[in-house]
Order: sequence, then structure tokens, then C-alpha cells
Amino acid sequence: MIRAATGRSALLSYSWYGCFCGIGGSGTPVDPTDQCCQAHDCCYRRLRVGRCSPLITPYSFTSRDGNITCSEY
Repeated sequence: MIRAATGRSALLSYSWYGCFCGIGGSGTPVDPTDQCCQAHDCCYRRLRVGRCSPLITPYSFTSRDGNITCSEY
């Protein structure tokens, strides 16, 4: 999705970005991109508590006119 929205590789461009992009995270987000990573981490935590595994649950998405739509696989 990051590539669809920004044209950049998530792994290469954001793995070690700010305080929350990549593995782990703490402190205060450094900018809106880092805030997005913090929100993403929070969503993943909530999914894991509900017994959902966001890292291995298949899904698909489409990108059209700058809008990303997710759907079940």
C-alpha cells in the first residue's frame, strides 16, 4: 500500500524512520509520517488482542485516483 500511495518501498524507505516506523516504537512521533506508523502499530496491537493475525491474514487492495480500498482475499 505504501508503494501505491507514495511510489516508495516500505522496507527501504520507512523501516528505520522516526520513532515508530519499523520494529517496535516509543517516544513522541517526529512528524505526520511517524504518527501514521504509530497508528498502524496501535491497530496491529488491537488486532492481536482479538486473536487476529494481521501479519499472515491474507487481504487484497486496490488503488485508484489516490484512494486505497482494502478487501478480504
